[in-house]
Amino acid sequence: MSGTLVVLVALMTAKILRSRKIHTDDTSVPVIVPGETKTKTGHFWAYCGDDQHLYSVYDFTLSHCRDGPARWLRGTAAMSRPTRTEGMTASPSSRRVA
Repeated sequence: MSGTLVVLVALMTAKILRSRKIHTDDTSVPVIVPGETKTKTGHFWAYCGDDQHLYSVYDFTLSHCRDGPARWLRGTAAMSRPTRTEGMTASPSSRRVA
C-alpha cells in the first residue's frame, strides 16, 4: 500500500473511532489457499462511523469470530452495532473493548 493510502486509512479510522456508535457488518468471500483443494471462507468487515464521522473502512479476517472486530475496536468507547451476530460470543457493549 502506498504511503499516502496508509495515512488516509489511518485518518479515516481515527475519525470513525471517535464515533459514539460504529456500524459493523461482514461479507463472506471465498479465499483460495495455495496447496488446498477447497476454498476457505474469509470475511470483509465494514466499519462505518456515525453522522458526525461519515467514513467507512474495511478489514479482513479468515474467521467469523469476535477477535477481528474486537481488535479493530480496541480502545474505543463507541458502541458497536453489528447487523448480524452469528459466530460472535459477546453482545454489543458501550464499555471499552479490550
